[in-house]
Amino acid sequence: MKILTLVENFRRSPEESDISPLAPHPAFTATGTEHGLSFWITTENHRLLFDTGASDLLLANAAVAGIDLSRADTVVISHGHYDHGGGLPALLSRTSRARICIQRSALENYISLHEKPRYIGLPPELRLPDHTALLTGDLEIDSELRIFTGVPQKYPAPEFGHPLKVRTASGTLVRDDFRHEQHLIVSSQGKAALFSGCAHCGIVNIMHRCRELLNRDPDLVLSGFHLKKNASLTAEDTALVQNIASQLLEFTSVFYTCHCTGRPEYEIMKEIMGEQLHLIRTGEELTV
Repeated sequence: MKILTLVENFRRSPEESDISPLAPHPAFTATGTEHGLSFWITTENHRLLFDTGASDLLLANAAVAGIDLSRADTVVISHGHYDHGGGLPALLSRTSRARICIQRSALENYISLHEKPRYIGLPPELRLPDHTALLTGDLEIDSELRIFTGVPQKYPAPEFGHPLKVRTASGTLVRDDFRHEQHLIVSSQGKAALFSGCAHCGIVNIMHRCRELLNRDPDLVLSGFHLKKNASLTAEDTALVQNIASQLLEFTSVFYTCHCTGRPEYEIMKEIMGEQLHLIRTGEELTV
């Protein structure tokens, strides 16, 4: 299995060094970065995208990486926010072959109340092909690909100052329960990788559900943790991040985080998790 980061918020800066053999390695020089996420995954039987970023940037980055996106057979959209599915119109302009797997509820009207109300849903101009898999729950595609939803909320999932809502048909704003969020398990050559876009329902909760489904821990996990706060962390915030890191140590998985985790939050977790936690940035690759 190979995993290439086509879109993420940042490139790894020259002063950053992670010489661990578990760390991702540079694979191409991206044309740009954006607040978004997209992984290109190749297995023995599949070429697939997990998320598409926020714009057409994935097309440019895929081109310099030497990836022909028209060869994708599957596209999994983690949830209904623009920074994960905003690149779909651009992708569909290049290929109509891939089967898009998305929760039906991801097409609803999502709003962020951070600073001021704004629409954060999928592009209004999006027109999904007829062969799209509009899901209302889990899907086992084949022996390599499995989508799951409905993660039990055993542990609280932090919001960290990002109140997220969904606008109902009557115009009322209600709390987003993230039923539109789905997670992907990729199993290939004896290894299992878990992908989760932002882990809105809590990375610890997602890990426990994944363990139940696999009857073991995934070998690696790629996910934003939705901990980034646009303000200084309070003592309470810091304690919460530390607690999440400590709970993740209960799993044998190696975690690769990105996008919405936040750099200060990552550093707090890294101090606790050590070699079990690494950053993954635009243009970097993992081979499993």
